[in-house]
Amino acid sequence: MNITELLAEADARAAKGQIPLAEAFYRQVLDQIPLHPAALFGLGRLALERADPAQAEAFLAGAVRGMPAHPAYRVYHGMALRQLDLLDQAIITFQAAIRLVPDAVQPWLGLIDCLLARQDWPQARAMIGQAQQQGVTVAPLLTVLGQGLARAGLTGEAEQAYGEAISMAPAEQPAWLARASLYLKNRQLDEALRDARQAVALDGGDARALVVLAAVLRAHQDLAGAIAAARQAVKLSPRLVDACAELGTLLHQAGEDAEGVTHLLAAHHMAPHRLDIAYNLAACFMAAEDYPQAGQLYRQCVEAKPDWRDACTNLGVALLRQGRLSEAECLLQQAVAIPEDVDAAGKPEARYNLAWVQLLQGNFRAGWQNYEARWDLPDFSSPRRPLPVPRWSGEADPALHLLLHAEQGLGDSIQMMQLVALARQRVGRVTLEVPPALYRLALSLAGVDQVVAADLSDPARLPVPCDAHAPLMSLPLLLGVGLSDLPRATAYLNAPAPTSALCLPDSPLPRVGFVWAGSPHNKIDRYRTIPWTLFAPLTAGTGCAPWSLQWAPQPPEGINSCMVAVKDMADTASVIAQLDLVVGVDTAVLHLAAAMGRPAWMLIPFAPDYRWLATGDGSPWYPSLRLFRQQRSGAWADVVAEVRHALSGWVSEWRPGRIG
Repeated sequence: MNITELLAEADARAAKGQIPLAEAFYRQVLDQIPLHPAALFGLGRLALERADPAQAEAFLAGAVRGMPAHPAYRVYHGMALRQLDLLDQAIITFQAAIRLVPDAVQPWLGLIDCLLARQDWPQARAMIGQAQQQGVTVAPLLTVLGQGLARAGLTGEAEQAYGEAISMAPAEQPAWLARASLYLKNRQLDEALRDARQAVALDGGDARALVVLAAVLRAHQDLAGAIAAARQAVKLSPRLVDACAELGTLLHQAGEDAEGVTHLLAAHHMAPHRLDIAYNLAACFMAAEDYPQAGQLYRQCVEAKPDWRDACTNLGVALLRQGRLSEAECLLQQAVAIPEDVDAAGKPEARYNLAWVQLLQGNFRAGWQNYEARWDLPDFSSPRRPLPVPRWSGEADPALHLLLHAEQGLGDSIQMMQLVALARQRVGRVTLEVPPALYRLALSLAGVDQVVAADLSDPARLPVPCDAHAPLMSLPLLLGVGLSDLPRATAYLNAPAPTSALCLPDSPLPRVGFVWAGSPHNKIDRYRTIPWTLFAPLTAGTGCAPWSLQWAPQPPEGINSCMVAVKDMADTASVIAQLDLVVGVDTAVLHLAAAMGRPAWMLIPFAPDYRWLATGDGSPWYPSLRLFRQQRSGAWADVVAEVRHALSGWVSEWRPGRIG
């Protein structure tokens, strides 16, 4: 090919988004004519497109030197200088372009944008007047003025500038689009939707307008509509970074993380320095449990912005999920320490996750203190109770009537019931409020003067007259309990006699209860629940009589169950009391078995719940509990094989009447 053909091919490839091929053809031109202005210009434009203004400036400066009278070369060179914040040089470059083509809008746009970057509003307005005298259509200039004012936080003035542009030229699509973005930022969602739809109507082929429409629809909670708009934007402009990023983020929100990763990866490759894209891509990897990849991206965000609290917190969580607790604690401490006037959002989340790391390492003093941040989480499962009596601070007062109330899950309440007797030693009377499912079971607990079933239809209502209250999960903090201070009671809950429907038949084999799934409403259930197909080998071929402790209308084939007759946790306790061993995942049933002093084996994930500590096969909370830990995240098959081997050995040594 000759030079003309090479340039034509390069331009065609660039127009189709085939950037590497376009660059290759431009470089072939430079191989023949090293300083060819058109080739340098083409490479400069491509560098601007991939957000590399430094390289763009070098190419475009060469193009201008080779052909100083070419206005487009000067305009693009000015754009590169502007992106590098070299405002004085950019202004000189745009002024030179204006002298070449005084009636062209593009150099005026660049000049006014530079003046706005200096926040020189009067001079920017004056330039709009001069441009109008030269016959330039000023609606685009007013739009740029509005964008500069919006960046400076002058939203009223920005809205006025956009309004002027639209009044002068109702078909000025960029003004509608910019005003839609302004309204979206100000949460004026109806106005934003109106303007975004108008921008798309004026130019349905503008992918950027579709991206803004997608963002507005997302704010309107119309996820399906937002995804459709973003898909159309990507279809129109596959290399538009914002289109790929918006679609990937929307798909992540819709739970379609695999496809979301594809689009966010494309955006990240095109704009590797965009922290918002790296952050959202990391969120997709977190959802896919690819914690090393997520951590790498969050680290990029933290290194670029050390005071970005959410990025620090999420990096800490990614490290926690990899078992790198010391590093996780450092990052979470960093997140907590960021001043609120620097980053006001996310401190409760940082403290809550820090509590998990500290408690996993046995640091009860700091961990339980930070665990109190749960009350400030926006989506915490047990909102703070606005009760009309003071919260107990742990002080000793023999005249005090203390209300202890349950929170979170049944397992949490069962675990903390063992501390109620310690609280009772400090006060005159304790009333324990528990969910109805725990009411009959709690009647067997020592150290309680009265048990009431919770009725949370009015969370502010006291179930009984009292002097102070405390949530059960705050007892370790209020009592100053450390690892060595736990009661280590062999059994503190007792089962009632079973009803006839719950009496298990005699068996010459050891009776073993199994539970493999927790509540699907629990946020971390996907980490603890084991699919039945993986868990099933534990229930067959080990020489035991298997009994399901899973609440389900129909147990899987080959396993006995009477759970259809179970009405509450006291009934479950009646069944457990007849078993020789309970094996299962981290659920209330395992807590109950251990609280009754029954032998219990728990299969826990690689990054376990904070209460099981980071290492060891025993629990300081429950002497009869044995832990089987994942050695790799998600690797349940290995744990099941280990438990199956241990169960076979246990069965071979079992004798009737023996416990454990």
